[in-house]
Amino acid sequence: MTAPRIAHVAVLLLAPALVSAAPALDPRIVKLLDEISPARLEASLKHLESFQTRHTLSSTDTPGRGIGAAREWILAEMKSYSPRLQVSFDTYRIPKQGERITREAELRNVMAVLPGKTPRRFYVSGHYDSVARPVASPRPVSPSPAPQSAGGGFDWTVTDNVAPGVNDDGSGTALTMELARVFAQSGLDFDATLVFICFAGEEEGLVGAKLHAAGGLALALSRARDPPRRRPLLARAPRPLDRALRPLRPRRRPQRLQPARLRGRALHGEQGELRPPAHGP
Repeated sequence: MTAPRIAHVAVLLLAPALVSAAPALDPRIVKLLDEISPARLEASLKHLESFQTRHTLSSTDTPGRGIGAAREWILAEMKSYSPRLQVSFDTYRIPKQGERITREAELRNVMAVLPGKTPRRFYVSGHYDSVARPVASPRPVSPSPAPQSAGGGFDWTVTDNVAPGVNDDGSGTALTMELARVFAQSGLDFDATLVFICFAGEEEGLVGAKLHAAGGLALALSRARDPPRRRPLLARAPRPLDRALRPLRPRRRPQRLQPARLRGRALHGEQGELRPPAHGP
């Protein structure tokens, strides 16, 4: 399925967030579909490719290369779309853990929130990090190859090799950005709040998405326990996470990244301990 076709499907899925029920050929939805630009999608893909690698542990301070340059570009692009979008980094400190996260690092999701009339949220997401096997000299073919490690056969100590990630998941990132632009510039008012988010750390086990989701759960529990205070709805994972979850468990236990199998060309996690993160701006 092509990126424009996927974009059309995404718009239709988000249609229930409109203020009123949409008839069969609601002109508002038709206009949203017409505003999706294949040229912009292609340009975003090429720009994401130009960073050469977006490995979660790649350079954060090299101009034009690495995950740091990529996330700064995504942030700037989303900020340029509309003043209606609330664009920010969703930042965490993650410790060295397991096979894939070989050192402590700062992880930043890039999030654009289009406020609606209610806190109910519709999410559109992709992941902007990438990974690739390092180029190695050919090895003799073994009649009985060794089984792959939990890391999918990758050398996770190599963090700066070329990994353009146009398909996985530059395509999802470009689509998320384009839909953020189209919906923010539409002038429409929505009942639901729309969240367009580009996750990091997906290749290491959905780390950015899990941290973001954990923060949302903690805040929901906090609001449920103390609704009169009307705390603002945030989308980050602050230190109150443990306090909010404490009544639901007999003992304090660290969250764990759940193991999962490789699916297609995407990598989905190894088992490793995910300690409570330090929250950043």
